[in-house]
Amino acid sequence: MTYDFRGGWENQTGHQAAMTGDANNYDVITAVSVFEEAGFALNKVVL
Repeated sequence: MTYDFRGGWENQTGHQAAMTGDANNYDVITAVSVFEEAGFALNKVVL
């Protein structure tokens, strides 16, 4: 599985995968929260 929180479509660079604190909610904590709210088993989510 791959991911792109940032890329060539933006005008500035950023961290590949911010752990927390992104103003647009493009961060790992928010992503895992979405999985959890959807009912995914968190013991199967690998970071």
